[in-house]
Amino acid sequence: METKIFTQTKGKTDAKKAAEYIDEQSNAKLAIIYSSIRNDEKTKEYFKYLADNLKTPFLALRVGGTYTLEDGYCEEAVSIVVFCGELDVTVFDEKIDFKNPQKTAENITPNLKDKNLAFIYSATYAKQLSVMDYILRIAQEKHPKTQILGGGSAPKPIVATKNGVFEDSIVLAAVNGLEYNFNIDTGFTFDETKKERYVVTKSDDFYVYEINNRNAIEEYSKLLHIRPYFFNKFSILLSKPSPGVIGSLARTNPVLYEAIMKTTVEIYGTKRLDEELIRPFGLIEIDEENDRLVFENKKPENTELRRLIISKQNQLGVYDKLVKQYHNTSFLLLTACIFTPFWFGFDFEEVGRRLAKLKQPFLLYFVFGEFGAKLPYKEDINVVNTCVVETLALED
Repeated sequence: METKIFTQTKGKTDAKKAAEYIDEQSNAKLAIIYSSIRNDEKTKEYFKYLADNLKTPFLALRVGGTYTLEDGYCEEAVSIVVFCGELDVTVFDEKIDFKNPQKTAENITPNLKDKNLAFIYSATYAKQLSVMDYILRIAQEKHPKTQILGGGSAPKPIVATKNGVFEDSIVLAAVNGLEYNFNIDTGFTFDETKKERYVVTKSDDFYVYEINNRNAIEEYSKLLHIRPYFFNKFSILLSKPSPGVIGSLARTNPVLYEAIMKTTVEIYGTKRLDEELIRPFGLIEIDEENDRLVFENKKPENTELRRLIISKQNQLGVYDKLVKQYHNTSFLLLTACIFTPFWFGFDFEEVGRRLAKLKQPFLLYFVFGEFGAKLPYKEDINVVNTCVVETLALED
């Protein structure tokens, strides 16, 4: 099995050349195209050319950016991974029924049967991610030995396969034949000095209604330093295709940026007793009209919220750990949250300096919600995450 990577940098994106490069690869079985082109029409035009002309099965999605050793951090670019060899690959797409996500889950689940790996990308972001978590948890429970990985498209969400270009769908490649290792990690630890106790006491698959047996908005507002209206506005700013205003502020005035971040919301997280991963709580929207909180994934009742220690070095340490862990593999595909560098005060070049120690080729891409859970899958573990780094390491 061989993996090829190729990036068309800003000003050099060319769908025709991309299709030619992919189809020229010997025994190419699957291509994944990560586009950070910001213009909607240019993105759709690029993907449509691939849908009409590319012979190799493929998935395509819009991302926040990509990083490779050769080209560094890129936006307004296209990065491509081509998997070559004796692989069994099934590519398909499914429109997301947001009113009946159970139906969507039932439609995609049969395609995972007897597959050991599934790349899944979706035209969803922000509060739609809770629907994706619901869909993927059902699929993962039906096929607990199938490793899911992927992410949500950057807004405006756009994905594609040979069947066309979609703004409302899941695209999926189910694969057998890849020898791999998967890991998911975060750079968070609990603040043991904080004794406040916040427990989810009423919730469903999509929303939290009560914390500590009180109205969830009123209780969670104790952790906020701004009114819900302004939190929602700030959340919208963070949901741009590129971190935009927030990213510029982080780069040009880090002192002011840090002050804004510290005075908007305290970061809380949770950990299940049967897993090691500490997950940020990931509030997306405060829905005052319906008295509920919207998160990127399910928060079961009895979930305990604990204050997190936010450390730039701990966040960067995730990359140090994976460099040490995967130094003998042939290729790394890394999935990360586009917001993490801006939230926690480091830039992409700092990530690059750590990954430069890798001896094998790699591609790091940034999404809006990272999909994946460690196997064997356990009931109700979230499959949609935020602020995690996922590593798919292909074995020699």
